[in-house]
This record gives sequence, structure tokens and C-alpha cells, in this order.
Amino acid sequence: MMKIVQYNILLKSKSLEKCVTNITRIILFVFLLILVFPACKKESSYTITLDTLSVNPQRDSGYMQIVFTNTNYPDITNLSMKYSVTDKKGTVLFNLQTIPLIDSGMLKYASIPIPLRSGYFICTDCRIFDSKNNQLYAMQGKSIEYKIVRNFIISIYPNFIKTYSKPIPPPDSLYFSAYIFNLITKKFELCDAQITVKSNNILWYSANLQSTVNAIAIPDSISNWTITTEKNGYKNKVDTFYRSDLQLYKPLYPFTVFLEEK
Repeated sequence: MMKIVQYNILLKSKSLEKCVTNITRIILFVFLLILVFPACKKESSYTITLDTLSVNPQRDSGYMQIVFTNTNYPDITNLSMKYSVTDKKGTVLFNLQTIPLIDSGMLKYASIPIPLRSGYFICTDCRIFDSKNNQLYAMQGKSIEYKIVRNFIISIYPNFIKTYSKPIPPPDSLYFSAYIFNLITKKFELCDAQITVKSNNILWYSANLQSTVNAIAIPDSISNWTITTEKNGYKNKVDTFYRSDLQLYKPLYPFTVFLEEK
């Protein structure tokens, strides 16, 4: 009878030990899932779509922006860019990817912000094109290494050289002159003045008019614009134009502004 009792106790002890072992394994498995799952989720949630240049919002993402100055072709404003980027290990992330450029005024242009994960990257190639896909500029010199910082836009400024040698047709021009009334001669006379030109409330041109007929080049990308004429001691004059108006004002028949004294 004593042996049977001891045997039952031994069986119960082994069953209890096996149960504890299984429970311990389950706890360890759950613990590993808690540790591993967030890391996997974080890695897979970061995606870049090359077509739309969109990025899933994430804590470690930042942005790159390429900036350049259009010094050789100021009358061409409808520009795009192709660029190539690799990571620090040389993995190609963008290979001559096309992106539009934003006109910032005063001949300066910037790409839309390009999303990248925080870290070090290298811009290996960059080219500028007009609306007819003529390559106007190419990046000169060594590749540019830069660091992407979380939640910041990093601007880089490559050196560009002119690569387009074919003549580009000059844009249409608006012929423009300003007059004031001479109280001594009792006649209107040509005068110098300051003009600013805006399109969609964006300043894209300003200059000092000479006391003659002035030609103002109008880029193809602009359909309407406003010219403000200013001169010390006289009232400002504001005039709005449309592209069809260019056919009306020629060198012999310019648009004429008559300024009034204040």
C-alpha cells in the first residue's frame, strides 16, 4: 500500500513539473513576441513610392531638397530635374528620378521635398531639363554626401554647368514705355521708372525702365501677369496683361503708361 501511494505522488510530481515547464515556455514565447514584433513592424512600415515620392509617416523620416539658380536661361521657367541618390552602402534608391521644380523667384528653383529615412545619403547625379526635355544643366564635380535628420528638410546645392548648346528661341516680349507730363514744355516725355512684374501674386521680374521703349521678356509658362510702375513723386500705376496682348504691343506701338503727379 505504501508503494502505491509513493508511486502516485511521483506521478503527480512529474505532471506538475511538466505543467510548469510548459507554462514557462509559453511565457518566454509571449515575451519574445513582445520584443520582436515592434521592431519588425517598424522596419516594414517605412515605404517610399517612387512615382509619388510619398512616405508613410514615421518618427525617423526626414526630407532632402535640391536647390539651384537658373543663371544661363532666365527666360525659361518651366523646369524639371532628374536626380540619383544612394545610401552610404552604395544601394541605389533613386536612379535619374524625375521631379518638378518650384520657382522660388529671383532665378532660384527648388525641388519638392524628397522623403528619406534618417541617416547618411549621397547625391550622385543631378540634371536640369526644360519643358521639351532639353538638358540645360548637369551636376559638376564630386557626389554630395549629406545627413537626413528626423523631421527636417535638408537643402543641398550642387554645382551645375550649362550643357545645352542649341539656340533657344527667345520668348515673346511686351514692349513697354512710361511717360510723365512736363509742365515747362507742356508735353508728355519718356521717363525712367521702376517696374515689378507678378504672376499669380508671385514676383518673377523687377527692373529699372529706361526713358525709351523697353522690351520685357514673357516666359511661355505665364498666361497673365500684373505690372506695377513706380516713380518718385508720382502715383503708382498697375496694369494687367494676358498673353493675347503681346500681339498688340510692338516696338513701334508699345504699351504706354502715363504717370500722374501725387
